[in-house]
Amino acid sequence: MIRFKSFLLVFFAGIISVSAQPAKNVSIINALIDESIDSILKSSPGLKQVSFEFNSPPGLKRFKNRVIYGLKSKGIEIYENDISKTRLNYALDDVSVIFSDAFRESFFGGYKSERKVNLDGSYIISENGKVVLSKIFSFQKTDTLDFDEIRNVSGNNFSMKGNDKPGVPFFGSLLEPVIALGAVAVAIFLFFTVRSN
Repeated sequence: MIRFKSFLLVFFAGIISVSAQPAKNVSIINALIDESIDSILKSSPGLKQVSFEFNSPPGLKRFKNRVIYGLKSKGIEIYENDISKTRLNYALDDVSVIFSDAFRESFFGGYKSERKVNLDGSYIISENGKVVLSKIFSFQKTDTLDFDEIRNVSGNNFSMKGNDKPGVPFFGSLLEPVIALGAVAVAIFLFFTVRSN
């Protein structure tokens, strides 16, 4: 019975530690793309079929498939270069992941960094060559990560503007060992001083 309880304790601790891992940068960007698609469908509720065009800088072309997937998952039929359909021109202007400088919430706590994921773009809906709707969108997600997790959330082959790991403050990293050595020196001094008295 004790073994079974120990197994359950280890099992649930493992589940909690796995579920507590922060989302990867690309997962957050995909979620923000889904938000942009939701905003398109809210502004044009009758949209069922579109001739889709994706206009973005070369570095952001990788997100075209994700936008198409998001539209398809919402029940939108996608066509390319069909002028008889309602035309959706979707453009990403900027996608960035920016980490703040490392900081500590408490003096002896571990380093943390704030992550800001930005998605900026616009879309145009036109019918029969006439622009029916044109909007600019900007979405942002901010959270705080442990400094050591930054490499894990960035992904191996995912490079994005501002995706670099920030540096640790030099004096902050230098001060901690000095204080620890000072505390040990004071303890040794007090030990021999009190003992001699």
